[in-house]
Amino acid sequence: MLKYIDRYLLKQQVENLKEVNERLLLEFLGSFPHWGALTRYCNIGLLKEFFQYLERRGEFTPQRNPARILLRVVPHPYIPFIFSVKNIVELLSYFRNNFKGTHDFDRHTVFTFFYLIYACGLRISEAVRLQVNNVNLTERTLFIHNTKFGKDRLIPFGRRAGEYLSAYHHLRRERLGEPKETDPFFVQSIGRPYSKQRLQRIFSSACEQIGLRNTSGGSNPRVHDLRHSFAVNRLYKWYLEGADPREKLVLLSIYMGHVDPKYTEHYLHISKDLLRIAARPLEKSLDEWLKERQVFQFDE
Repeated sequence: MLKYIDRYLLKQQVENLKEVNERLLLEFLGSFPHWGALTRYCNIGLLKEFFQYLERRGEFTPQRNPARILLRVVPHPYIPFIFSVKNIVELLSYFRNNFKGTHDFDRHTVFTFFYLIYACGLRISEAVRLQVNNVNLTERTLFIHNTKFGKDRLIPFGRRAGEYLSAYHHLRRERLGEPKETDPFFVQSIGRPYSKQRLQRIFSSACEQIGLRNTSGGSNPRVHDLRHSFAVNRLYKWYLEGADPREKLVLLSIYMGHVDPKYTEHYLHISKDLLRIAARPLEKSLDEWLKERQVFQFDE
């Protein structure tokens, strides 16, 4: 944030902090129309703290502090888009059959990438940073290194995820040769890793193409909503199996890499919407859907 205000003031040829006034700060904030409500709320907070620091240093009096007029509007809580298993199958089917990449290999990459995010509840950054030596296809485990809270974790994955990862790794070796242990696991057809930004664009485009959008006033689906959906659908499945989801929170928290189960508790509140319709017929598992659709077989 400070580098942006610094660049802006240089562009405005401001040479002395005492020249900064309310108009300049408002124009600076107005130069970021793409900021979401939460981003704007946080960045205004950072600006106010910075100018309070300058005030303590004697650069401004309380009456002359230009940040005093800035108001922080508390954003509404983000309501994630929760994918049903049917939604997940539609999304994966699009990646497998309709995604237009540079090469056919790219279809396999994006399909396996987004399947893994949902199947293991990963953050997009965790999946992007996976290296070849982080994926143990024999023991069916992922080593997630230096994640959001600076922690490592080792998590298991299921049989079908193992099949897809093995098939993808085989295709990768055929196209690009034997990778190094420290190479990214997911790569483009030219061997370069995908950026988070490009994968997010691919995901948003796919959701738009198949008509997945939030009709309840929330934001449209994001990649991170796959992680939310993994958690909610897992809790819902435990509920249908007769378990108390609250008793499973610690397990889910550890698996997802939360530093404290309290960060997992909000999934219980999201699950209430699903529990209200618990009388619906038991939804097929993702594995059952995939068995029915032969489109998910990798081409040899």
